[in-house]
Amino acid sequence: MAKTPEARRYTDLQGLGRALALLDEIAERPRRPKELADALGLKWTTAYRSLAFLRDSGYVRRDEATGTYSIGARLHSVGTAYLATHPIAQASRPLLRGTAEESNVTVQLVERDRDRTVVLAAAEPRTMAIPKATPGFHFPLHCGSKGHVLLAWAPEHEQAAYLSGPLNAMTEASITEPRELAKRLADVRTQGYAVTSRDVQLASGSVAAPIRDASGDVRWCICLVTGVSDLELRQDALVETALHTAQSISLLAGWRPTVPRS
Repeated sequence: MAKTPEARRYTDLQGLGRALALLDEIAERPRRPKELADALGLKWTTAYRSLAFLRDSGYVRRDEATGTYSIGARLHSVGTAYLATHPIAQASRPLLRGTAEESNVTVQLVERDRDRTVVLAAAEPRTMAIPKATPGFHFPLHCGSKGHVLLAWAPEHEQAAYLSGPLNAMTEASITEPRELAKRLADVRTQGYAVTSRDVQLASGSVAAPIRDASGDVRWCICLVTGVSDLELRQDALVETALHTAQSISLLAGWRPTVPRS
């Protein structure tokens, strides 16, 4: 019996959903088909057919020696186009460069992608480079000052859902106890910024401040990344720099401070 148009659309949406779920898993790390099928609760044949389609379309590539699948060139092009056309990423680049050179720190513009942080743009001083601080690296929200800021201003139900999930450590300094993290997030909202040290990489620490859009919602954050000893020496100054830079980018995004009525 031929499928109705509604049934075909439903089937197409199911296939699209499987493909997107596979891409999410592969973006985390290269996987074999059986690993992907197990992770998503799919039949091996279903996963293999979807992977074959994604490979033929250029969205994933297969390592013939290991049988693992990783992100392909076409998907990279899609991601690059997102960054190249992102209005705030483009508008903020001069501010990022200026702050990096003046403060001698790596400066990131960061956005939240569900349960992780994504670096949209970054600038590094000529005298220092922090590993894994440029666009292309992402970390869970409970690790790093940028994640703390973006999670602190997330809707309450999304924050609660995140706190109920597993909080895996990146280093021994990562917060993995939900109550401790909830208290830290409350402190971040109260003080208006976050500071963390050694919880993403043992040699680095960071300061982050929220960036607001025209409606006043926190959509992004600015993050200053530096060495642990430098952060300890200059924390107050770096906090002020982060807050000032975040406010400048918020103004570019259309935010305007509220003037109290007399």
